[in-house]
Amino acid sequence: MFIESKTFSIKLFLYFQSIYHILTAKIKGGKPMDYYLIVLRLIHIFSGVFWAGALLMVTVFIFPTVKKLGPEGGKFMMTLSNTRKYPAMINMLAAISLLSGVMLMDKLSHHFEAWWFDVNANIVFTIGGAIGFLAIVYGSIMVRPIATKLGKIGAEIKASGAPPTPEQGKELGVLQKDMMSGITILTVMVSIVVICMSIAQYT
Repeated sequence: MFIESKTFSIKLFLYFQSIYHILTAKIKGGKPMDYYLIVLRLIHIFSGVFWAGALLMVTVFIFPTVKKLGPEGGKFMMTLSNTRKYPAMINMLAAISLLSGVMLMDKLSHHFEAWWFDVNANIVFTIGGAIGFLAIVYGSIMVRPIATKLGKIGAEIKASGAPPTPEQGKELGVLQKDMMSGITILTVMVSIVVICMSIAQYT
């Protein structure tokens, strides 16, 4: 039993030692791994995945369901916009993705030196980043105010304890359509960003 335990301890030690050597191993040029770049890349990828995934989920699955639900779908949209803070979460993920992407480009290009833009892959990365920035601007200017109005009307209806008035119902219908159109446009823009980031290294 003691020998088996000792053998297991040795194997466990060697396992963690190998992990340590992998993490501290030197890569091309004899340079140590750049943990700053690794962390930035992870943040950029994960925030981008959640950003794009959240938009696609809403556009492809939630919006068609909301249309079929009718009035109940309107209540769901108000809850999504107000209680669950969906627009705010989307904006936060977008900002994190963009900021980490800019920091990555700044690091890799040595503060945006001219040679960076002589490489096709880097140009595609830059185009993708620019479209991502435009998507954030569009979302902040066009989509977020609609979500705010939806939340405000929803709060008024909840406070009154009565069904929506005809005026409120009409305004909710218009706002929901505008919200769906805005999110759909955002989804297309972010999809283009994803395509750019995916194919850049092969250009």
